[in-house]
Amino acid sequence: EVKQWVQKAFPFWDRRGGRDHIWFMTHDEGACYAPSDVYNASILLTHWGRTEKDHISNTAFTPDNYTQEWRHPLMQPEGWLSLIKHHVCFTPGKDIVVPAFKAL
Repeated sequence: EVKQWVQKAFPFWDRRGGRDHIWFMTHDEGACYAPSDVYNASILLTHWGRTEKDHISNTAFTPDNYTQEWRHPLMQPEGWLSLIKHHVCFTPGKDIVVPAFKAL
């Protein structure tokens, strides 16, 4: 929804297909949650540097489990997994890992 709003409100996304956009992914599992069209086009700042293609969520907290399917008849009838499948959580050379914590 955010990407659609950016496309509608500002012409800049369509100028280069999002390649000149940076998204800060603040969730615990970062860019694993990014829709594939955003992930594949943009630079992502994340603290989660997972590079395996067929990754699964490691959380025991069900609402944060991004590999558990979720469908809503009006908002997301095609399901959640159709938006995030087939991409890694971090691509070296494209994305940037930002440490979330630094011990003193």
